[in-house]
Amino acid sequence: MIAEKTRLTEAEYLALERQSQERHEYCDGERRLMAGASRKRNIIAGNVFSLLHQRLRGKPCKPHMSDLRLWIESARRYYYPDIAIICGKEPFIKDDLAIDATVIVEVLSDSTEAIDRDEKLVNYRRLPSLHDYVLVSQNETRVEHFRKRSETEWQGFALAEPDRCVQLEEFAIEIPLKEIYADVEFI
Repeated sequence: MIAEKTRLTEAEYLALERQSQERHEYCDGERRLMAGASRKRNIIAGNVFSLLHQRLRGKPCKPHMSDLRLWIESARRYYYPDIAIICGKEPFIKDDLAIDATVIVEVLSDSTEAIDRDEKLVNYRRLPSLHDYVLVSQNETRVEHFRKRSETEWQGFALAEPDRCVQLEEFAIEIPLKEIYADVEFI
């Protein structure tokens, strides 16, 4: 029986995941339950999605929310990025499954921050079209932006001032941190 197995094939994972009420990531044969989202995290992710959606309206690249599964074949991983910008229809192998993205945004939580910073940073960089990986803190005004400069070089920098902007050069988009954190109260 599939539920009793400790390691799953990709097909078994997808079959279980499409029936599950909870979301799980797939890490080389193992299912990892995803943490629930906080109110702040939802506001931040919603702000980023809304800003990207407005700025990309009418263009072939679209932002997608966290229900879209992303397959990284070389790492044998299925992830649910908080937001992924995907260009065209070619990266989609199913309506809920893509194999490439140009921008990925993860809103950090206490339970996922280490995975987002380490494992996902390494694995997302394997995607052929990825140009930007953005980590957004939910505990303070702070965004870390990793930008691809060449096939082997990535540049990382941190932004913490509300008037600074995340610049997505691929799309000529600037997103001020004050808009990312609109309506968020840090206690």
